[in-house]
Amino acid sequence: YSFNLNSSGCIIFMEPLGSNILIRLFHLFAKNAHTSDERPFYKSDLKWLEEKFNKIEIIPINYFSFPCGVLSSLIFSKADNFLMRICDKIDCWIAKNMKFMIPRFRQAIFVIRKK
Repeated sequence: YSFNLNSSGCIIFMEPLGSNILIRLFHLFAKNAHTSDERPFYKSDLKWLEEKFNKIEIIPINYFSFPCGVLSSLIFSKADNFLMRICDKIDCWIAKNMKFMIPRFRQAIFVIRKK
């Protein structure tokens, strides 16, 4: 697949993932928060990206830390607290050891390298 980067270039972007139930609910109920053609990346989109770009890294973020962040904000005065650190460690473990769960994370950082 061809794109405009120099030989050592890379593209980095972040997008929501569509298999996360909270993101699906957000898109269903908050229609004014996004344009009609805007949508999260689905499992098929991730597969397409992996087929088209052989140098792609998908870094999922916010599985447990997403809903726990809401709870944490009600309990703790600081975002950096033990609950969020635990959730982040669990999220990292899931992303590394349970690859099938990646589309269910809230969002992902995408890194595509040309070479």
